[in-house]
Amino acid sequence: MKTRKRILSALLAASICAAMPVVAFAASESIDGGSGSWYGGIDSNHKIYSKVWDHKVDGRRYSVTVWVKDDNGDKDSVTGTTNGVDAAGEVKVTKTASYDHIFTPNKAGYKDLTVVVSRSAGADVKVAPAAPSSYEVELWEDEEVNKFLPWYPVKNMEETKKFYDERYALKYAKPQGYAYAICLKEDNFPIGYIKVDMEEHHDFGYGLRKEFWHKGIVTEAGRAVVEQVKRDGLPYITATHDRNNLRSGNVMQKVGMTYQYSYEEQWQPKNFPVIFRMYQLNFEGKNNFVYRKYWNESENHFVEQFYSLNLQHHRTKVRGWYHKRRI
Repeated sequence: MKTRKRILSALLAASICAAMPVVAFAASESIDGGSGSWYGGIDSNHKIYSKVWDHKVDGRRYSVTVWVKDDNGDKDSVTGTTNGVDAAGEVKVTKTASYDHIFTPNKAGYKDLTVVVSRSAGADVKVAPAAPSSYEVELWEDEEVNKFLPWYPVKNMEETKKFYDERYALKYAKPQGYAYAICLKEDNFPIGYIKVDMEEHHDFGYGLRKEFWHKGIVTEAGRAVVEQVKRDGLPYITATHDRNNLRSGNVMQKVGMTYQYSYEEQWQPKNFPVIFRMYQLNFEGKNNFVYRKYWNESENHFVEQFYSLNLQHHRTKVRGWYHKRRI
């Protein structure tokens, strides 16, 4: 998903005539590849306005703060989420313009734009915020949450910021990236994260605070992200999990991924051997393709035969019962 995430400020300068200002002025910017727009200006009633519209019924909404400021520096803002198409679902703020300072313009803009890509009952998926908060510290410092993840838990906000900058902020310096925060619908606070890498493996990964485990939240968010990357033209995604972390494998299956093979790796930075299971989901034109890099790099690789859960929660046999063979 591509979207601007920083503040846009449009300077709403009015031309000054001898008698009165000419105040009708408008500016706009396309957001989210044209699926939405920001508009700002001064209308014929001398009102400064700033608003965000969602143009499509496509399972995507926009959480945003819109703001306006007159030439005296008085500022108003509204934070909300679009809930309909165009004006019917807009997030908008207005303020009476002032013309007390000829060389100081009235202003309008928006900030903290996040794209909500799920409309279902549990949780929304949003673009990761511009900086980490105490909620990310709680997520990344929990030893149980991070047990099966390839890093050590953070200890403080300084380590959290470094972690965030390396693993999230840098992704959005690239032309295309998928690094999302998972937030409950009733608030804007991150309780987890979900991502798809743009490297060759297109690795799909996720994490969730443990008090929200076993509620189907990651599965719901994962399905939304899978639909997004498919719509954007990625040919496939892969995911791996420690063989001892069966619940992670269940999530992969529930979003449509299929087990391909297992392999051993000296896991870094924790530096101990782990058997990983590799799952994959191919999109159009890639039906028989298997991403084999992990297989080729590991001397100990094999196909396991085990039972898994399908989407209807009935147990289905996958190639036997823990019999190993090399391919």
